[in-house]
Amino acid sequence: MAKVIAVFAELESDTIGMRVSSAHEHLRREGRYTGGRVPYGYMVVPNPNGAGKVLAVNEDEAKTIKRIVERVLTKDSLMQIVNDLNKEGVPSPGHTSRQTTGTRSDSKQWSTTTLRSMLGNPQLLGQVIEDGKPILRTDGPPLVNRPPILDSPTSSAWSGSLAGGVSV
Repeated sequence: MAKVIAVFAELESDTIGMRVSSAHEHLRREGRYTGGRVPYGYMVVPNPNGAGKVLAVNEDEAKTIKRIVERVLTKDSLMQIVNDLNKEGVPSPGHTSRQTTGTRSDSKQWSTTTLRSMLGNPQLLGQVIEDGKPILRTDGPPLVNRPPILDSPTSSAWSGSLAGGVSV
């Protein structure tokens, strides 16, 4: 009898997991926020078109991102950019995340690793990601459902700069 109950419990658990995954996918495709860490440059706001929440551009953080990209494009070293951000007291992504979500993070300072990770994030282009990879639309290109902070040409330019020799 106990085995039968265990089998039904496992089936119910699997069913619940599939429903939750399906609901998250539906919300993402509608452009709604499903929870988790908010990408640097964005903030959670009430959905202007109905229920739930969406991500909107945080203008102060977006300015910081654009300033960083400009410096990368002019071949400033990542270490110099990091030193300047820390000297100016610009809140890092870890610091911002801790304040907005209440999660613990020891990342009060900017680092070159933080810069590389942030600048390589497809969410800056408005793309929706799952497990670190962009979700593709049924016709192929990445799903974009929020305002981009950077455009594709700018993204290509700074990606090339990072790959092609910006010194650390």
